[in-house]
Amino acid sequence: MKRLYILCLLLCTGLFTFAQQNVSLQINHMLGAVPFQYGASASNNNGVAFTVTLLKYYVAEITLIHDGGTETVVPDTWILVNAGQTTDLALGSFNITSLEGVRFGIGVQPSHNHLDPSTYPSTHPLALQSPSMHWGWSSGYAFVAMGGNSGPGFSNAYEILTFNDGNYFRQTINTPGTMSGQDLVISLNADYEMALKNLSVSHGPIFHGTNGICTTLVQNFRDFVFSPVVATGVVAPNAANAFTIAPNPSIGHTRLMVDAASENTRFVVYDYTGRILKTIQPVAGIADLEIAAAGCYMIALQMDGQTVATKRLVIAK
Repeated sequence: MKRLYILCLLLCTGLFTFAQQNVSLQINHMLGAVPFQYGASASNNNGVAFTVTLLKYYVAEITLIHDGGTETVVPDTWILVNAGQTTDLALGSFNITSLEGVRFGIGVQPSHNHLDPSTYPSTHPLALQSPSMHWGWSSGYAFVAMGGNSGPGFSNAYEILTFNDGNYFRQTINTPGTMSGQDLVISLNADYEMALKNLSVSHGPIFHGTNGICTTLVQNFRDFVFSPVVATGVVAPNAANAFTIAPNPSIGHTRLMVDAASENTRFVVYDYTGRILKTIQPVAGIADLEIAAAGCYMIALQMDGQTVATKRLVIAK
């Protein structure tokens, strides 16, 4: 039985076959609750009114988190985001059954931050830009460039540009994504009012640097700007806490439990090839599951037709 248990664990960690999916990333540019527009007025949490006339930033090192914590890196992908333009990028085709989240950095990772932009094709995000987003070998790229007007009558100009490897931060957004036909779409809202959270721009500071207000700007991108878009009426719980499986490993009988169950909540059971074995509706948040064959299985929690979390189950006999 011990050997079979070890084999099951190996199946869980290395041999689980997922479904091939085309994946794209969408960023919806917002100012508070309304779509972003250059020149539109907004205010931060301190009531400081401002407009935005420049907002560009880099997104790097995109990683897809799926199927019980598996991490798949999207190779050699950078996005130069312009808040005034649509951001909708095809990331490629990946073996994914259930998406759980996406991780990405704001800026350019240190391994590429100090390379020569002239070596890239003109259409590449890291190529030379006009106006420039690269400030020399030492400084590297501007991770975030944000500017506009503020103060009484919006009479003061402000501009904040953030540099430095130490200001490169990554964030993880928990989201199951949404299906558009046969494609998986990761849709995020980016609220740029939150970019200036706790920043005083009423007197129009001009900061191009590596610390202080420049660091706070990119930290706000990390902590407050991005949020997942989920289907109407669906709340995407944290994948680690969405539901429990006990016992796990099991000798055949186990119980699936979820706190926030509705009439549209389902557990979907997959075998190691990705084939659906059964679908169970919990009663009062509880579903009993019997599986006769030893092996590794995937349990997906679905709410209103959307997969919001997945976990692995080991049956060892």
